[in-house]
Amino acid sequence: MKAEGYRVAVIGGGAAGMMAALSAARLLPEGKVVLLEKNPGLGRKLNATGNGRCNFSNRYCRWQDYGGKDLSLVRSAFEHLNPAETTALFEELGILSREESEGRLYPYSEQATSVTEALHEELKAKGVSLRLGTEVISVSKQGNGFHIESGEGFIEADVLIIATGGKAGHRFGSTGDGYGFAKGFGHTLERPLPALVRIVTEDTFAGRLKGVRAKGSVSLAKGHEIIAAEEGEIQFTEDGLSGICVFDLSRYLGEEPAAYHIRIDLFP
Repeated sequence: MKAEGYRVAVIGGGAAGMMAALSAARLLPEGKVVLLEKNPGLGRKLNATGNGRCNFSNRYCRWQDYGGKDLSLVRSAFEHLNPAETTALFEELGILSREESEGRLYPYSEQATSVTEALHEELKAKGVSLRLGTEVISVSKQGNGFHIESGEGFIEADVLIIATGGKAGHRFGSTGDGYGFAKGFGHTLERPLPALVRIVTEDTFAGRLKGVRAKGSVSLAKGHEIIAAEEGEIQFTEDGLSGICVFDLSRYLGEEPAAYHIRIDLFP
């Protein structure tokens, strides 16, 4: 079977994959970009963000707000597309935005599907070949390009963008395929750990308050040292704590969550 040829191939039809394909299509002639997504539709996880409302950016977000050992990639991304430019791009696609507390930006329709649909329509308008319901089996480097095998055949591309996401949200199809593809090219990976998630507690008191939401401050401590603290709405769940302020703290837990304890102040 003869392989199809493209300048750019993107694996993954989520937010990153759609934006990558759209960015490439705006620079290349029509028909030179292909996007492969194993789900039957694009943006499955995107449609669930912000409780279905799609909190697509934050007016005050800066690259310095991110955590990690090397922020050079984050800094470069912000230099190419900052929150103001993101809002302008969305308006160009017909998506007006509204700003809520703490600079959070949502589509004016308050429907995440409106963002997905706008991106989908723009991809088609720019001539991107969309291969939905197409799972990639393997990828390899061949000469100056890349060879991609899927259940539907073979594709060759000069540039390959892996935008499959991580392992979070299995119900949306996120299974960590991209990790395997990256390792196949010789990249090394650090062990993936949960981040931006609710925190499960050993103490069962939270279960007795299940469903309660309250403004307050939350501190994460290890021994007598306060590691980090956040303020905002705290949500009590059947097995722990949730809410944006809790999500922001979860990234500090690392591989030993049991070594930390949480302090809650409902009257900060």
